[in-house]
Amino acid sequence: MDKILTIIIPTYNMENYLSYCLDSLLIKENLEGVEVLVINDGSKDASSRIAHTYADQYPQTFQVIDKENGNYGSCVNRGLAEASGKYVKILDADDSFDKDNFEAFIAFLKETDADLVVSDFAIVDENRNIKKMVCHEFPSGCIPLDKICTTGNFSHIQMHALTYRRDVLSELSYKQTEGISYTDQEWVFTPMAGVKSVGYFDKCVYKYLVGREGQTVNPAVKAKRMPDVCQCVYAMSKAYEQYRNNISEQLRMYFYGRLDYMIREVYVFGFLHYSVQNRNLLVQFDTTLKSICPEIYDWVAKGNSKFNYIRFWRNHSHLTPVLVRGGSWCYCRILLPFKRVLFACRNYNQTSMLKKIAKLFIPSGLHSFIRKRLIMMKHRKVASMLSGIVEDCNAGRLEKPVIKTLVELPKDKKVIWQYWAQGTENVPPLVRICLDSVDKYAADYHIIRLSDSNLANYIEIPDWLRERKQQMSVAHFSDLLRCMLLSVYGGLWLDAATLLTGRLPDMLFRYDFFAYQRDFAEPHKKYWENSFAYYWGWDKNFRVNILIGIMYAKAGSQVISDMVTMLCAFWKYHDRVPDYFFFQILFDIYIKENQEKNCPIFNDCVPHMLRQVINAEYPYLSVHEILEKTSIHSLNYKNPKAADNLRILLADIR
Repeated sequence: MDKILTIIIPTYNMENYLSYCLDSLLIKENLEGVEVLVINDGSKDASSRIAHTYADQYPQTFQVIDKENGNYGSCVNRGLAEASGKYVKILDADDSFDKDNFEAFIAFLKETDADLVVSDFAIVDENRNIKKMVCHEFPSGCIPLDKICTTGNFSHIQMHALTYRRDVLSELSYKQTEGISYTDQEWVFTPMAGVKSVGYFDKCVYKYLVGREGQTVNPAVKAKRMPDVCQCVYAMSKAYEQYRNNISEQLRMYFYGRLDYMIREVYVFGFLHYSVQNRNLLVQFDTTLKSICPEIYDWVAKGNSKFNYIRFWRNHSHLTPVLVRGGSWCYCRILLPFKRVLFACRNYNQTSMLKKIAKLFIPSGLHSFIRKRLIMMKHRKVASMLSGIVEDCNAGRLEKPVIKTLVELPKDKKVIWQYWAQGTENVPPLVRICLDSVDKYAADYHIIRLSDSNLANYIEIPDWLRERKQQMSVAHFSDLLRCMLLSVYGGLWLDAATLLTGRLPDMLFRYDFFAYQRDFAEPHKKYWENSFAYYWGWDKNFRVNILIGIMYAKAGSQVISDMVTMLCAFWKYHDRVPDYFFFQILFDIYIKENQEKNCPIFNDCVPHMLRQVINAEYPYLSVHEILEKTSIHSLNYKNPKAADNLRILLADIR
């Protein structure tokens, strides 16, 4: 029988672990499709004898190759030379496979032709207890590498998750550096140049042991073998230089990220343990890196900030060891934590304590200025990430999702869609008031209240989205849901916390697409910006400019259909959003490039005015003046006093 999988097991003095490792491979079915190559790297203990015991008992599966000591890379190279399987996977002799899932993994490899198969793995302690599961959560089927190689789940992927098609390795004539440690970093780097497609096996295959004395990940061991890390960087840089003209921009960024981690590890170690010897190591490393790959040499010194410690050292390599070690200590203990606090400030989920500290020590005007700059920095970063999706959509390069309708809606009534994931029986008090107001003032509309339990009655959600929904927040799932429903059925989407105080305004239904958006003629910009700076802004670089809780579209609306296409393209390959308001930022990029598809601008401050009154924060108009302006209001149910304040307000206006 042709071998499906070749497992290469580099082995050096592993007598205490090897039997457990090999036992984990003894599956009942499909064992004949497995080739296990135990590469004994000149062990001085009983490793070879143990391995030969298995080869004698299972000669169709196990093969032992005894060789002189040449370190990890030489074992991998010898295994690749002997391998005959369709796929190749490396298993360290102190690790093991999950026997329960191994049989299913072999069956999966039989059916797929992906260049690379990614599987989940577990981190275990010396008692083989699972400490952590590493799940990658990619879509099923064959995925183009370019679609996922820059995602968080892939950019830091480890060798334990990877199984390469042997033809990919053969076509690249792949070999690892011999005589050094840490060449597992080459395994997650160089072969990617030949990978076009990725398959995902969503179960744990590999069990990675941590905590063993003498492991190369042990900090004390790593410090002694820093020259090995340097050699590994040289090999990876040479590989990048060899393939850089034939790779996509996405893969280039993946390569940059892997090299960046390794290179900075060398510099940081050298700076924190700076001595004459380590200075010489850094000078040699720096010079060699520049000669091998000038592009990478320049790139690591650029960075995203004005201060870059690598660039600084290159310009001041004459500094004494005491100054370098002292500066490195200050950077790690003072500047780096400060940068992390700044990073936290850029996120919308700031802690109240962080806000209080900032306001305590920073004048209010300066605090507002810094906050605004940081918000727009975040918007620029997210917009840069999402602009490629918009560009692909405008060029027609994105796959359009097929959304199936499951019911025939009445043609004589306009439709209102509302969604509360858990069902509307036990909603917060303010939401109950809002739902009742819709029933009262939109009684002649066909109102559909959705929950997770009845979604399947109206729309067929793709399998990949049903799986991805587990990682999505309710808010971000509802962003996509409203667009999917409006694109095929049409109608008016109202968030559950939308209050009606009269008939729905006619202008909602005049256009193929409608949503309240930012109006530059708003007279009270400063008030709104100070009320919630992360949502309100009028700077040209501010990207959150649409209220998505009240949205109308005719079935087939180009704007909504394109939003569905772009959102599906994003969520198919990402499991988290780059920003809470990422929908709004994506819409802003899209609509600025497609102005002709937009509706006229109706000020999104207007439906928010009553919310501010309920929170006792709106000084410009009375309640009656607000109700004269609009009968539709976007509220927030999370304020614990909001429902009581709303009841009092509604009682007064009656």
